[in-house]
Amino acid sequence: MTIDVTLGMVVHNEAPRLLERLPVWRKLFSEIVIVVQDSTDKSLQIANTYADKVYRDICHGFSEISRPVVFKNASFQWMLYLDPDENPTEKFIQDIPNLIQSTELDGYITPFLHYPVYNPKGDKVFHAMCDDRQERLRLFKHSEITTIPKLHTTFYPKNWSRIGKLDYITIEHKKTFEEWSYDHALYQQILGSY
Repeated sequence: MTIDVTLGMVVHNEAPRLLERLPVWRKLFSEIVIVVQDSTDKSLQIANTYADKVYRDICHGFSEISRPVVFKNASFQWMLYLDPDENPTEKFIQDIPNLIQSTELDGYITPFLHYPVYNPKGDKVFHAMCDDRQERLRLFKHSEITTIPKLHTTFYPKNWSRIGKLDYITIEHKKTFEEWSYDHALYQQILGSY
């Protein structure tokens, strides 16, 4: 039995991650909506194989600008939004069916665990905060959320008093040094263009 939420994401050149994760997520979620920003790998073909709805967009270099397309085309009231390098924990997946039954809440703050990235010399090159944790709004009623099309912005609820907060790690974020180096260079280029 699948969970009646829309899994939404925006991807660009993420074929290996999509091939690894979409077959698993296909069995978990009732709907998957993906926006593929112009990619040179097989991201589009893999998305078409596993997702219910796939949309193409030009490559903006960051996902936030394409998120409204995901929102507009979600069929279910509740959405779980993930980046392709993020994985929901087993406990979070088990809890989602109960969480979305709430009539008093429009979404949940979901604590993340960012695993540190080490270079070949063993030096730590990335951590989100001193304890490598962040909190983000990723499970929500998409009709009650707005998004800003700028790099590294988050989702904003229309009414913060209707947002709950979970007290355990819900999503894990892992990258190799090579993945981090590629993403870091891309983000620096984008930030330099503002």
